[in-house]
Amino acid sequence: MLKQFQPFGRASGAKASAAGGRIPGVRLNRVLHVVAGAWPHITWPEKSQAGLKYWAGMINSCLEEASPMPTYVGALELTVDDARFDLSFPALVFYPTSTLSETSRIGPYLLELAWESEVIAGKHPLVVISHGTGGTHLGYRTLASRLALSGYVVVMPEHPGNNRNNNELAESDANLMYRPRHVSMSIDALVRERRFENHVDENRVAVIGHSMGGYTALAVAGGMPATAQGITVETQPTSG
Repeated sequence: MLKQFQPFGRASGAKASAAGGRIPGVRLNRVLHVVAGAWPHITWPEKSQAGLKYWAGMINSCLEEASPMPTYVGALELTVDDARFDLSFPALVFYPTSTLSETSRIGPYLLELAWESEVIAGKHPLVVISHGTGGTHLGYRTLASRLALSGYVVVMPEHPGNNRNNNELAESDANLMYRPRHVSMSIDALVRERRFENHVDENRVAVIGHSMGGYTALAVAGGMPATAQGITVETQPTSG
């Protein structure tokens, strides 16, 4: 049986640097980010199993060993509400499950997923993937699947106003504020979800960011962005 979801597009490129810190309520072990062109010898994971192993290894280097290898990838789509700014956005979640998967269509992609299945027993480390400006969270579906099969819970928010379908906030101060805020809110929404109760280890969290997502990871970790005019933008990463 095929499930039809709205198609999305590809992520784009920019630069960022590394940092470490805290997400409110959880300890951020390490911030991982992709700098476009920084590792020319590594093929992007969609095209190379070596790329998949490289990024899985990077994440394993900053988090303790995950749960034993499960059999299938569970999937769930959350809707995250930001009442303060009167907006909402989707966040796709992949996670380890013992439920048999089936072929599902998400946009133009066919994936083997067990939709809305139960999470495998145990507490699993959490990874958040932040896509690039004007991009899509679906660009990281293969990496997310690999991580879920390795015992991680992976949440992929689609950043409102800065994605393939709506990029009206690109290069705006509002986008600098919204992005880290919405990563934090995605984590909050995930841990409140009944399905993940007692299944997420809030002391083992990592953030991967590609391009503008690299900035997002830095800001979540406590970095303060500045505009081209040198004006500091308050990122307000916490909800409320």
